Parts: sequence; structure tokens; C-alpha cells
Amino acid sequence: MAFHALACPERNGFKTMTTQAASNLLDALSPDKSNERVTLGDIADRAGREGYAALVLVPAALVASPLSGVPGLSALMGISIALLAIQMAAGRSGLWLPGWLRRRSVNADKLENALKALRKPARFADRYTARRLSALTSDIAGRLIAVLACIGGLAMPFLELVPFSSSIIGSVIAVQMLGLFTRDGLVVLASLVPPLIAGAVALYI
Repeated sequence: MAFHALACPERNGFKTMTTQAASNLLDALSPDKSNERVTLGDIADRAGREGYAALVLVPAALVASPLSGVPGLSALMGISIALLAIQMAAGRSGLWLPGWLRRRSVNADKLENALKALRKPARFADRYTARRLSALTSDIAGRLIAVLACIGGLAMPFLELVPFSSSIIGSVIAVQMLGLFTRDGLVVLASLVPPLIAGAVALYI
């Protein structure tokens, strides 16, 4: 089985973000209009230039977008999230993707429509995120959050037939990674509230 390494800019996956970080990431992911389909490998390569957090953020955001309606995509994105997040948690200097996963593709027009749907949330994030509560965006905190993302990703294939479940999990993971990506600890803290509530309810039941 072929594997491909993705080099991340920094070991902890963080860079000094611009004030348009989320929007810039979407710009980088926009497909070439000459291509009818876009491979996951190409998407990963583009996102990987921004580091671990952006790399996990992309499939999480896609499964939270209208693209999640494509049959089988939620399971595929869940596997991608789990595979990337576990390596993020391990602190690898380069991320590995199996060749079969890199070769999977999505329709370019559907991807573009999904990115358009994410533009408004991205502009909101650019406006209100800032570097704060740095302890929650440290390397150690990032690895712990990556473990949670891995668990969420692994759950997605099993929840494929449960309406909106994968989208909800994807949204939570996307917000977690957005907080790490923009180094906004307040966003990270807010993203932990739903899992804590769900855990408390499960324990109570």
C-alpha cells in the first residue's frame, strides 16, 4: 500500500496567522476550474502547508458543510480526521496518508459550493478570533484535543445513517481546530462545552 508524507511547517502545527486566516485557507482550497474532480490528496497537500490544525480542520469543515449529503462522504471524512488527528496527537513532524485515501476524489463543483457555504462562517471567524488564553493552544493542549478529534472521526462511519450526527461532530472538531489554527484559546474552550455536556448526559443515563 502506497503512503505519502505531508510535511508540516512547524512541529506543533501552528504558524503566525494573518487576520484573514480562515478565509485564506478556503482560498487555498478552491479547486482549479479546469478539473472536474479534486482528489483528497490534493486537498490535503494544500491544507498541510498551514500545519496540523488546518489539515484536520479541512475534512471536519467539509463534513459540516452541505457536502456531507454526498453518500459515503461522512465516513470517508471521519476516517481522514481520525488518521490525521492521531498523528497530530503523536507529534509527528510529517503526516502520512495511505495512497487509496489520497486517490479518492470529490466533484469540483460540489467542493466549490461547500467552500462557498463556509465563506460566511470563515469571515465571522476572521473578525472575532484573536490570540488569547495561550495555554489552551499549546502543543500539549493541541495533542489532547487531537485525541478527542480522533475519537470523533472514528465515530463518524458508524453514525452514517443517523441524520446530522456526523455534521454535528464535524462542526465541533472544526471549531476545535479553528481555535488551534488561529491560536484562540477562547474558541478552543467553547468547543469543549458540547463534548463535556454529551459526556455528562451519557454518564447520567
